[in-house]
Amino acid sequence: MNEKKLKIKMIEAEVTAKDLATDLQQTRQSIYNKLTGKTDFSLKEIKFLKEKLNLTDDDFLDIFIRD
Repeated sequence: MNEKKLKIKMIEAEVTAKDLATDLQQTRQSIYNKLTGKTDFSLKEIKFLKEKLNLTDDDFLDIFIRD
């Protein structure tokens, strides 16, 4: 996962880790672990992020698939 690009997209969408924690009903620590690559986002969470951050297909591929 490309953490840097994901964080840039979060900033552009004005979405914080706290917002994600609330939306996904998780702790901020859990979200931080996912944002730093310590743990993985689930497919459901990735789909949510794609919609919430208005990611294009290329953004999605750059963040979650391509190295």
